[in-house]
Amino acid sequence: MEATGGRPARSERYRDIFAPLGLQDELRAVLRMRASCWGYICLHRETAQASFSPDEARFIQRLAPHLAEGLRAGLLRQACDLEDAADSPGLVILGADGAVTGMNDAAGRWLEDLGGQADGSDLPIEISALATRLRYLDASAPALPRLRARTRSGRWAVLHASWMTSDASTAITVIVEQAAPADIAPVIMSAFGLTDREKTICALVCQGLPTRQIADRLHLSADTVQDHLKSVFDRTGVHSRGELVAAILHRDYLPRVMAGDPLGRSGAFAVG
Repeated sequence: MEATGGRPARSERYRDIFAPLGLQDELRAVLRMRASCWGYICLHRETAQASFSPDEARFIQRLAPHLAEGLRAGLLRQACDLEDAADSPGLVILGADGAVTGMNDAAGRWLEDLGGQADGSDLPIEISALATRLRYLDASAPALPRLRARTRSGRWAVLHASWMTSDASTAITVIVEQAAPADIAPVIMSAFGLTDREKTICALVCQGLPTRQIADRLHLSADTVQDHLKSVFDRTGVHSRGELVAAILHRDYLPRVMAGDPLGRSGAFAVG
């Protein structure tokens, strides 16, 4: 109500979405902690109820960092769980109207795991958002849209969107596949609260580079690299480089290395 000056009908969002659902006021909050966003919440009041008060808004503002911390901590806890191997990549083809015109068998399982319907009648928001971004992307853009998403089963997926042109029509293809360790590691490092410099050094450690090579690549002294590593160890609660790699890549890498699973061409583990 505050954003519209007490006249919600001025908002297209209200007229097109909230009013037909019998909703009146909305209160949104971003769940941020340590300059990182871990989620968001949207609260709604029905038409017959009062609007959100300033006291309620301040309460949600105080609560938001704690919810963000809970999501961050939960991410670290789930990162230690060993999960089954993901399905093979899913391929979804969207027509000009955004509806599904074709997909492979694996796509149905991915769609359900992302919160949609297996037959494509109700697409996950991640796929719709990716397709919309592609439609509005400048043709000269160097890279096609891509995003990383957490599925309902707790797996990480990576989605890619691209144009598919034939003589008859132009369609959008979206590929959904298991995230490689390199896709997931930045999220885990953010959950540990590492700085940008610490993330860079941590990534190089995960690649197996020694201190001297890291220092040369980043134009730092070896002592400075060691200081950053000490800070990383303190933040992640480890005592060695091996433990650090385990903390960052444990769920998606080390257990499958120990099982002897083969790697695919992308660097991710091949689906058995």
